[in-house]
Amino acid sequence: MDDVAASLEKAGYRCIKLDVAFAFHSDQLNPILDDFEEIAMAGVIFQEPKVPVISPLLGKVIFDGKTMNASYVRRVTRQTVDFVAALEQAQKIHTISDETVWIEIGPHPVCTNFIKTTIPSTRLAVPSMRRGDDNWKTITESMATLHICGVEVGWNEFHSPLERRLRLLDLPAYAWNEKNHWIQYTVDWCLTKSDLMQEDLLAATHGHSMNNCGVVTSSIHADIAYTLGNYLYRKLNPKSKEVHMNTGNLVVTKGLVAQTNKKTPQLFRVTATTADVGSGLVELAWQNVDNDGGPEEPFATANICYEDASKWLSSWQLPTSSRAELKHSNTLPHKVRQAALHATCIHPLQQQPGNLRR
Repeated sequence: MDDVAASLEKAGYRCIKLDVAFAFHSDQLNPILDDFEEIAMAGVIFQEPKVPVISPLLGKVIFDGKTMNASYVRRVTRQTVDFVAALEQAQKIHTISDETVWIEIGPHPVCTNFIKTTIPSTRLAVPSMRRGDDNWKTITESMATLHICGVEVGWNEFHSPLERRLRLLDLPAYAWNEKNHWIQYTVDWCLTKSDLMQEDLLAATHGHSMNNCGVVTSSIHADIAYTLGNYLYRKLNPKSKEVHMNTGNLVVTKGLVAQTNKKTPQLFRVTATTADVGSGLVELAWQNVDNDGGPEEPFATANICYEDASKWLSSWQLPTSSRAELKHSNTLPHKVRQAALHATCIHPLQQQPGNLRR
């Protein structure tokens, strides 16, 4: 055997000399076959397999309860087996796949290595025991590997033999180092901060200038409220087709004025809070943000009510006297009427709490 192994290794083949008493699957086993089959027939009850059996002897998958018998045991002891053909047939009929988890039940991993070599894309193949290693160490590592890969493991059953020896460990307390690992981010990440120096927002701000300084108007605040309210509603109700909201009670206690230096950010944020998500009422607060990222006292507040738009129509019906006055106002010059209507629509939003419905 040593001479044969040397010749094969010289030709590039890897050889491992097995420490066994006989050459299995050879004529050295012929003297025991009759007795072995008789014992198997008298002392073993063969039943239909509960899981498919991949047979290297037959090169196919066994499902029935008649193939596995005493004669099969005799043949598998003596005849040649074809492990590769059996695996290929199992793959062909989809008994196994790349996702199949293999557990070898035996004293040392042999078949698992065959499987990994034959099917390199095999997801997982673990041993139950390994020659030269502690059995508990091997089985524990294999169980942990199965658990990590999503296989349901009966841990209570696994630990039941050692249940009486289990004890509660008193672990030492951990000394927190209180280091800050927060990743600093820019305003582009989320809606919690806005930069007044953004080109489009700054342009809208300078659309209303006072002393050559851009001032954020109440209409811009209302647009921010609408955008934030629409985002929140669709986030909480992704299947909704329309968003009906009533933005009201906008109070601006301090104007938001654009700074002259356009190279440095001018941050502010709008916070939305609610005591009950199902109430349909959201409170908004505008705050400037200092250089350290901390919010200052709110300079504007408002609320959003998510309502049924059909109920708003009743509040838009003018009384008869108001209709008469509006009809009579047609005698006013055009520019006067336009100014009056402008003041009627804009004044409540800019100067005192009012409502904006979208």
